[in-house]
Amino acid sequence: MMADEILTFAQAGSENKGDALVSVSPNPDGGIQISIAAKAIIRQQFGEHIENLLHRAAAEKGIGSARIEVKDCGALDYVIRARLFCAMRRSGV
Repeated sequence: MMADEILTFAQAGSENKGDALVSVSPNPDGGIQISIAAKAIIRQQFGEHIENLLHRAAAEKGIGSARIEVKDCGALDYVIRARLFCAMRRSGV
């Protein structure tokens, strides 16, 4: 099965406390590129975990090429996954 790629920009979520704003867009370089915006202490403690979560979730949906940007405002794992899946669906995947 060939991996899908994101073809258009889409986002889901909000910047409210306990939520995350997740956007997906095409990655002309190929592969999955992840950018996480969060407070320094959050990035230090959970940045690698969030990045791994996003990689696994993208692989689960068969996405092989995308830019994924997350602005984390204290969201739990299931919220980040749901926001990513929603953004992917809005992008046409």
